[in-house]
Amino acid sequence: MKIEQIKSYSAPERVVKQFLRNLETGETKPGQKLPTQEQLAKMFGVSRSSIREAMNALSMMGYVEITRGRGSFIRKELPNDNHSSSFPKGLFENANLYHLMEIREVLECYAVEKASAMASEEKIAALTKTVKELEDSRKDLREFSVTDLNFHVAIAEAANLPELGDLLKGIYKIFYDKLPVVFVTSREEKVEKSIDTAKFVLDYIIKGEGKQASRCMRNHLSSYNEELKDKLFNEVIGK
Repeated sequence: MKIEQIKSYSAPERVVKQFLRNLETGETKPGQKLPTQEQLAKMFGVSRSSIREAMNALSMMGYVEITRGRGSFIRKELPNDNHSSSFPKGLFENANLYHLMEIREVLECYAVEKASAMASEEKIAALTKTVKELEDSRKDLREFSVTDLNFHVAIAEAANLPELGDLLKGIYKIFYDKLPVVFVTSREEKVEKSIDTAKFVLDYIIKGEGKQASRCMRNHLSSYNEELKDKLFNEVIGK
């Protein structure tokens, strides 16, 4: 297994990215048993707590299976790319992530206002179904992440802005790829708030109250954006 020494301040994120790179290059194979956490800590030059956090994130992302008494394995069936977009692969690839998050918030709050004014019964039914799926997936973070993205795409569709839905998939994938540990753990801690605010968004769309729906969408996004924004703030000010 190819190993690079890792700086401790971002160890879990870098461990995850190293594993994903090794999977892409074929240096790590599906079904392969991983060394113990103690061995991995020595190999990567980081603490065991950093390895444990990285393994938990990889498990929630669907790449690693952790079995008590047997150890950790790369899953034989790796997760599909649920965030595919028709936008060019390099679009926003080098964008400042903090700015990208703010752009997404502006666009989504606009979309939810527009959906409140023009969503058809068919689109509202689709949104209602997605919110129900969001509730049902609260125990499975991987499924919840996919369903949450579907919720945002459904709002774009309800606003007759299908291109926005495609754009959101691309933005989602950038964050998922570049900050996997923070992105996953921030969702894990804020699942219930995310579900509650999604219900409010839907309720105000049904009532046709665009301003209230926009406010609730901002709250919905903040349910997992706060931790990401803290992580990215130094980037935007150049530190």
